[in-house]
Amino acid sequence: MSSYYQIAITRDFWRQLHGLDRAIFAKWQRVGQLIYKDPFDDNLLRIEKVKRAQEGVYSVRLDDNYRILFRHIKPNHVLLFWVDKHDVAYEKAARVSVTIEDGIVKIVETIEAEARASTQQVLYHSRPPGLLFGRWGDEKLLECGLPKDWLLALRQMNTIDEYENAEGQIPGNVFYALYELLVESEKPKEGVAVSDTQLRIALSQPETREDIYVFETGEEFEKALAGSLAEWMLFLHPSQRQIVETNFNGPARIKGGAGTGKTVVALHRTRYLAKTLMTSSAEKVLVLSFTRGLAAVVRELLQRLCNDEEYRRIEVKTLHQWCAWYLHHRCYDSPDKAEDNQISNILDTAIQHTRLEFPESKVFTLSRDFIEDEIRYVIKGRAVISLDEYLQLKRTGRGTPLGAEERQVIFRIYSRYQQGLGTRCDWDDFILKSLRHIEKGAHPGSYVAVIVDEVQDFTEAGMRLIGHIAGDGPNKLLLIGDGQQKIYKGGFALKNVGISIVGRSRILRYNYRNTKEILQAAYSMVRNVGFDDLEDEEDITPASPEFPQRSGPKPVLKHDFATKADELRWVASQIKDRVRVPGDIGILYMSSKQYGNMVDSVLTAQGFQVTELRRDNANGLFEENTIKRCTFHSAKGMEFKVVFLVGVTDGTIPTNPELPNEALEDAARRERRLLFVAMTRARDRLYISSSEGQPSRFLSDIENGLLEYV
Repeated sequence: MSSYYQIAITRDFWRQLHGLDRAIFAKWQRVGQLIYKDPFDDNLLRIEKVKRAQEGVYSVRLDDNYRILFRHIKPNHVLLFWVDKHDVAYEKAARVSVTIEDGIVKIVETIEAEARASTQQVLYHSRPPGLLFGRWGDEKLLECGLPKDWLLALRQMNTIDEYENAEGQIPGNVFYALYELLVESEKPKEGVAVSDTQLRIALSQPETREDIYVFETGEEFEKALAGSLAEWMLFLHPSQRQIVETNFNGPARIKGGAGTGKTVVALHRTRYLAKTLMTSSAEKVLVLSFTRGLAAVVRELLQRLCNDEEYRRIEVKTLHQWCAWYLHHRCYDSPDKAEDNQISNILDTAIQHTRLEFPESKVFTLSRDFIEDEIRYVIKGRAVISLDEYLQLKRTGRGTPLGAEERQVIFRIYSRYQQGLGTRCDWDDFILKSLRHIEKGAHPGSYVAVIVDEVQDFTEAGMRLIGHIAGDGPNKLLLIGDGQQKIYKGGFALKNVGISIVGRSRILRYNYRNTKEILQAAYSMVRNVGFDDLEDEEDITPASPEFPQRSGPKPVLKHDFATKADELRWVASQIKDRVRVPGDIGILYMSSKQYGNMVDSVLTAQGFQVTELRRDNANGLFEENTIKRCTFHSAKGMEFKVVFLVGVTDGTIPTNPELPNEALEDAARRERRLLFVAMTRARDRLYISSSEGQPSRFLSDIENGLLEYV
């Protein structure tokens, strides 16, 4: 790296760059490489010192129209801060300066206050979207005379240009009063000169990383040139970075609602630990996920985020995958995994034989799914080993109460099921076998830390096992998740698995993903649905989230389709009319059997390419030329600019509205949360549709005015 230049970029530059046409972006890949090698090589680059700009500001020719602006910080730092058409770029260069405030590098813009109440120059600091007036509350803006119906518009403004464009629409005296507010807050300090040495030191400060990223290696910059890095991989909010770099003296937890950046923090924390805590080549950071689909996404994102050496220090698995590895390599116990159809047949046989033994039992008025879930998530999920233990167990989260007689019958079904498996195992047995081996002293391996994503979906037995894998000590275990997004039937309280996070729980509050309209509609649907927050056994009522300031169209609901094919043809028409990049689209559904192949056939006939996001492969998630499709469950942990939720029909979600009251209540709460998760996968636009029936009853609980009916 010493023979090349140290490259830094601003968030504004990154966003402008990725807003360029693909042909121009392709030219950036070559020009960026040359800047990295030597921006002052006249034989390869067309570079020009901008005369009216701050000392050290240069322009580089990207093509005949576009110019890149950078500040040279001697001896070998280059800060890329703007890309635009020639005249606009040069006007920008004449107004900006690179300075330091509170130890942080800032790009500030000097704007001539012509024809204003004041003729002095003022500074405008580059901010994230929508935060031009972010330092003032609504009350202060209203004190200046701003009409209430203008509050939302001001809250969406990011630049001074946007505000100046509103002149003539806001009453004149109010416009100037607010402009003076900006002027007074941004007055520069006189006579402060910033040396290149000071700038280099300030660039290395963590606080600078919110809006400026310094590439540490050439390999990392190569990834940026190739377009394989996303904005979240480079820029973190200070509150997020603080969590990433915190030294926890024991198990810790990060929680937050949908879109608050939990997975982003998990990924950066993983990389940070891989870089800073390794003491031997055998140690790794273990990242555990509940589903193979989410594990595949995490694995792909970490490969993009980390360099090769960092990634070699990281292991990403589902807990079941880890158990299979552990039993084979550490315990020399390689159980035979029963096939899904075998498991189903064995359970059916166990139920039939037990029904003959107890023909009058109320258990057989319950659904087969309920019995299967009771075995999987209660008996096996809580590592119950005897009937006596099961009879005494508090079945938190199961809804339908079971008396002693019903429990005896279900335990008999469970015993017959296990006998039917013989030497074979289901996935829950892999966890229980691993737990028994590890409690007898079989070493789990060398992990410097364990990070668990979507922790709310694990079972109690799984969490006991994870606690053993991580062991005790600082930074050894980090749990990440949100009880409101629990979509599987497990459940546990941390106190019951021996994990204490007292004083080490952090909350992410701000939603970075959704528009305000999308989150309002989704939250409205679950606002009265209690959930288990893992830290106690009692359900809590969800608190209202901090709604984002970013605004967009209301979610659309269309529900009068006679057939699924009609519904999907409407989806295709909306895509043709409104979406330019197919890769921005996710089509999500409750059941693959109902919609998977039909999505392919209908959209392919309309000229689109469609990729199924399978649970073991996330590669298609990052392809730009193909529409993505998957189930609601598989979409967890993902996001798309535009989401179509199809088949949101009563009888599909909730799946079985004819269940007994208690079972229906439990299933409905879980599936309502599942629909909430699916809705919050959408960043900018959300479409909901149903066919061959009435829309899901869950949608009727969304407050009036939050959906657009078409």
